[in-house]
Amino acid sequence: MLELKPMIHKFRMKDNYYCLDVNSGIIHVIDELIDKVLDIYDGTNRDAVHVALDSSQDPVELNEIMDELDELIAAEQLFAPMSTEFKLVVGEKPIVKALCLNIAHDCNLACKYCFASQGDYGGVKRELMSFDVAKRAVDFLIQMSGSRQHCEIDFFGGEPLLNWEVVKQTVEYIEQEAPKYNKIFKLTLTTNGMLLNQEKIDYVNEHKMSLVLSLDGREDVHNAMRPVAGSGANSYEYIAKNLVNAVKQRHGLEYYVRGTYTHKNLDFTKDVLAMSDLGFEHLSMEPVVGEDGDYVLREEDWPALEKEYEKLAEIYLERQKEGWGEKFNFFHFRMDLYRGPCMAKRLRGCGAGHEYMAVVPNGDIYPCHQFVGKDGYILGNVYEGLQNTEIPKDFRNTHVFTKPTCAECWAKFFCSGGCHANNITLGGDLETPYEFGCRLQKKRIECAIMIQAELEQAGIDGSRFRLIINYSPSIVGVHMKENSNQTIERWGIRYTGIVQGVGFRPLVSMCAHSLGLTGIVYNDSRGVYVEIQGPLGALQLFLDAIQEEQPRLCRITSQTVQPLTIKDEETTFSVEPSPLGEDVSTFISADTAPCKDCLKELQHDKRRQEYSFINCTNCGPRYTIIKSLPYDRERTTMNEFPMCEACLAEYEDIEGRRYRAEPNACSHCGPRYTLYKPNRTAVDTVNVWNTTRELINEGSIIAIKGVGGYHLVCDAGNDAVVQRLRKRKNRPHKPLAIMVGSLDTAIELVQISDVELDVLTGMERPIVLLERNHNSSVRLSSHVAPDNHMLGVMLPYTPMHEVLLPSDAAWVMTSGNRSGDPVLYNDDQAFNELGEVADYFLVHNREIYAPLDDSVVMVINNKPRFIRRSRGYVPEPIHCESIEATPILAMGSDLKNAFALNKGTEILIGPHIGDLENASTHETLEWTINRYENLFSIKPNRIIVDSHPQFFSSHLGEHIGESSQIPVVTIQHHHAHIASVMAEHNLTGPVLGIAMDGTGYSPDGTIWGGEFLLCKGNQYQRLAHIHEAPLPGGEKAVSEPWRQALWYIRNYYGNDIPSAYQTWMENLPKGWKILDKALQSTMPMIQATSCGRLFDAVGSLLGLGMIHTYDAQITIALEALCGEEKGSLLDYNYDGKVLDFTPTVQAIMDGVVQGESRAHLAASFHKTIAIAVCETTADLMERYKISDAAISGGVFQNRKLVELIYRTWHVGNLYMNEAVPANDGGLALGQLWLGSQIR
Repeated sequence: MLELKPMIHKFRMKDNYYCLDVNSGIIHVIDELIDKVLDIYDGTNRDAVHVALDSSQDPVELNEIMDELDELIAAEQLFAPMSTEFKLVVGEKPIVKALCLNIAHDCNLACKYCFASQGDYGGVKRELMSFDVAKRAVDFLIQMSGSRQHCEIDFFGGEPLLNWEVVKQTVEYIEQEAPKYNKIFKLTLTTNGMLLNQEKIDYVNEHKMSLVLSLDGREDVHNAMRPVAGSGANSYEYIAKNLVNAVKQRHGLEYYVRGTYTHKNLDFTKDVLAMSDLGFEHLSMEPVVGEDGDYVLREEDWPALEKEYEKLAEIYLERQKEGWGEKFNFFHFRMDLYRGPCMAKRLRGCGAGHEYMAVVPNGDIYPCHQFVGKDGYILGNVYEGLQNTEIPKDFRNTHVFTKPTCAECWAKFFCSGGCHANNITLGGDLETPYEFGCRLQKKRIECAIMIQAELEQAGIDGSRFRLIINYSPSIVGVHMKENSNQTIERWGIRYTGIVQGVGFRPLVSMCAHSLGLTGIVYNDSRGVYVEIQGPLGALQLFLDAIQEEQPRLCRITSQTVQPLTIKDEETTFSVEPSPLGEDVSTFISADTAPCKDCLKELQHDKRRQEYSFINCTNCGPRYTIIKSLPYDRERTTMNEFPMCEACLAEYEDIEGRRYRAEPNACSHCGPRYTLYKPNRTAVDTVNVWNTTRELINEGSIIAIKGVGGYHLVCDAGNDAVVQRLRKRKNRPHKPLAIMVGSLDTAIELVQISDVELDVLTGMERPIVLLERNHNSSVRLSSHVAPDNHMLGVMLPYTPMHEVLLPSDAAWVMTSGNRSGDPVLYNDDQAFNELGEVADYFLVHNREIYAPLDDSVVMVINNKPRFIRRSRGYVPEPIHCESIEATPILAMGSDLKNAFALNKGTEILIGPHIGDLENASTHETLEWTINRYENLFSIKPNRIIVDSHPQFFSSHLGEHIGESSQIPVVTIQHHHAHIASVMAEHNLTGPVLGIAMDGTGYSPDGTIWGGEFLLCKGNQYQRLAHIHEAPLPGGEKAVSEPWRQALWYIRNYYGNDIPSAYQTWMENLPKGWKILDKALQSTMPMIQATSCGRLFDAVGSLLGLGMIHTYDAQITIALEALCGEEKGSLLDYNYDGKVLDFTPTVQAIMDGVVQGESRAHLAASFHKTIAIAVCETTADLMERYKISDAAISGGVFQNRKLVELIYRTWHVGNLYMNEAVPANDGGLALGQLWLGSQIR
């Protein structure tokens, strides 16, 4: 990374001398003598100044000048060092903030200089964007913008008004979707105005769209460059009339009129004035640069251009002195001369390819509109997402610190390295700025400095931004802050969300200090409170900077501002202590993986090399160590570890990344690991990490205490030890998760898409289910994930993992408990219960206050979907606009239990508890509910439970309701599944819900599991369902799919059973003949419309197993069996109410009898289910006039099925769970949402 050295820039304009201190942004208005001194003086060389100037100047005066310059240097207002704050933003993860939608690759003008070549972008197909592409582009931006609230879309072309209907559809779709994701969109329409009639003007005004209007100044200049396409006719008169009409009706809405200047109109001041004379107040003139054309600017034009900018600047200055104000606003003279946008933006400048992208009509994504049609610059498409990840990385990593020319340039923080497209096209490569463009930019900056300085001297506020100017001859003069014309205000700002323990107060303090503001900031029970005082422009910059520079773990859910009384005596900004004794209404962040800075220290820092508890405000433990709020060290389990002097100094350093980092520690003062035998005898070892690695390599099973509990760890390539672990843990077949030592090892083991890569390497670090790489060179035991086409893979997510695992390691990392029990986190319990499972224990001495299991994620249809939502995500809230503020406790299900509580419109989903099969999980659920209520100060006044009468979760909810004397409401299981999707996507109905899972209690006494429900508010109606089939043996049929499979055989073949299934029956468990007789009798059996049981039965009929040893075992094997097979559509029946897959099952059995490929039959089954569901849905949506559909339930964790459904879908909008699992782990969200709808 290049060093940015102290630097000044001096220039003269209008007989005044100016000096810009580059790194501080401060401007000094100086005199001629000081200008001469600064030609020589750098703060260290007084003698050189005297040698050069004593013969012509008074030496005493020279010393006085240099004394004053030294004061400025000491105050870092002259030759200021580069702020380290800029360097902090270089490595941040990118998010897409804006899209340019090339809504029309066509145009009704034929502008001679247009890079889009009349809309077809130099050979790209001339076409209009479909609404489907535009809609997918909006979805892409919502997904890629992450937690960022503010997004932008520019409707561009060609001429976007040629595709007006799609523009309107897209605007309305954005307005529909934005509230669901807590987004605020700024929409801009860039148009040449030919089609800008009254109807369109009314629409853009109604929807508060910004306008960028193209007009090339004087009539003759415009007509020469912008003829009508085809005819070549003049366009000025028609366009000017339309633009004048549009601008008159803006009434404060944002617009500007953009012209151009070329070699043909070097006197462009006349064009600016001509546009001003038409009544246009907001103007810009852009240079036309390039390589071809007689209109392109060239080197010989430079003297004329330099003078023209100075001429325009003088006119602009005079008009401002005359009081024109905003009525004459020239874009390039209104630049921010005090650092301007956020630090990241100042550093990186052009956001093309990583913050800003362009989408063309066929859905392809480019870095920006200027790259469209250029070979090698397609980044992906809106259907499959980003596929070329190298260009975004290259563009993002190209900034002031990487460009030698820019690093040495005084204007670097104004242009920030220039335009990537111009650099590549005209400069030759990404890191070489276009020199002619640089000169133009520098001239505009000098003009802006002159204008604002002169206005300041005249007592006129010429800038919307804060500007610090020192005046000569005394140099140390008046700052703009002290100018009587500056409005000084004091604001009280309340921030809520995840704003404690994430470096938010240091950010506030840093921004306040950098802007010269005074005030206070502190944590309290509601979040973070700020009082801030200073010039109005600086206060507005402060708000923008906080939103733009949010720390890694921060998530602001609301920002409210109220005016306060000014405190005249206040001179500083300070961080105050947290008040105590208040009810809590703030949130806390999840536990996250080490940040890049901590990882570097882990390798090289003297105090923290290989220190397994390294952390800072950007990473580390939170939820698992916090006992109560506000979040301060004494209320965490780190309270037992007083900080050493060095750590305390970091903790109190406002500019450091460990400022108020509550878990801060080092090897001298913090927690540490010890290796034990099962009898709790410490193992004598020189290096605990080397010894542990050796033991794992030799075949030992180690119980390792991590951030949220214990893991059982062994070598995943050792068959014997993996089998031994399974036997000891009583887990015969369920897949075991793998932790790998590096991304390279993961790439060897599994196939990883871009979206999967983002999830795998994200700070949450869940287990990610990934397709196996069958040609892997990494040795992996077949017992890790038997009969499964996927592996659960995770990367190291604590410093301990980073230190312990070799880069080529592939270790089993499974939860430290016996099958069916919750994860162990108490040391005594761990030694007692795992003493016969683990050979050794690697234990740290910091208490885990709250247990937390690993999260599990799978990417389906190019989006991450939760299988289990826990570590890395809990307890971050899910925002839901459509719920009432009434606090509610939703109990969830007995399978994959996770409860939910709400605090206003923020829903807190509990951690994964597991299946409520025994007392230990019951106790964990009760303890965790109590913890949430106490931690977040929530007192529910309503309890929501599942309608199943035997669920422990329902009984516990009823007990809580009875003891607290609050009402308990029962909710039907599948209705809650659909409501979870409605809650996520802010759908109030009507919605067609397709709920498919194993079994759910129904109001008619049967078992549901394949339902089509019409849902609106808290009401539902069952419109259709899949066919009923018995569950022979009741509950036993859930874990023994052979029972229903046998029914299908008898139901189809009767007594004439083919030999293939006679052989199948011979392998049934003992006692099957008794059940077989019952199937052939009239004995009543429980009927079920369960899609999950249907998948199990088909898997069993295809020979994939008779009995489950873990949930969905045979269904997973069925999906894996499909492989690359496409399958064929099999028979099914649908009569408007019942979707009958009995013919499908019979076709599969016939295929088995006839010796067809089992893989083909499995794929055919998936394909038939997907098509049948889509066709049934289409019929119901048309009949009941429904436009939105939602799918939920455990069946929709089958990736092949869901992706087939998405490909087949053709009516209305389809929604699916994204924030919570589609299985019962997301049920509580739907329960809570339905409970809030009850009036």
